[in-house]
Amino acid sequence: MKEMLALIMASVLASNFALTRFLGVETVLGQCKSTVKPLFLGLAVTATMVLSSILSWVVAEWALCPCSVLILPIFVIFVLGMTALVELFCRKVLKNTLGSGFAMIALNSAVLGVSLLNAGSGAKNYVHESFFTTVVAALAAGLGYALVLSVYTAIRNRMDDCSAPRAMRGLPLSLLTAGFISLALSCLSF
Repeated sequence: MKEMLALIMASVLASNFALTRFLGVETVLGQCKSTVKPLFLGLAVTATMVLSSILSWVVAEWALCPCSVLILPIFVIFVLGMTALVELFCRKVLKNTLGSGFAMIALNSAVLGVSLLNAGSGAKNYVHESFFTTVVAALAAGLGYALVLSVYTAIRNRMDDCSAPRAMRGLPLSLLTAGFISLALSCLSF
């Protein structure tokens, strides 16, 4: 149980995919222009991460070896399929559409990165032997991503209201803010 809690805390805070591996950072930086609520988009990314990680783990465990040449194109298809299922669920059950968020999730490198790392084709220290730890790791990575997306969007909305020097407006201030959030969350692990 301690190992699961450590895995969750590491994935959410210290080893956040958007801030430490820079996976999915394009969605975080571009979210402020989207009409989709950041928490809703973060939860949709979390659902997509969990579903695609489950499918990827099963296929890598039972059908493909992790060093297979076909693993990347197959996992890209999984991510696209799971994104379509999440969009369909949001439209039919929740009566809400992701709109431009659908493309943000489908092209999100964090979703593909979690699937590849859980299946064992990435860093060997991230590979999970059991199905349960794979699901927990994907859920924690998705929740960490949703946290960063929500926090960054809230900070970005406040920055739009303040006056910044002309040279710092736009991308420089966005990257500086993302760096500060990364430092703040990584300091929590010490």
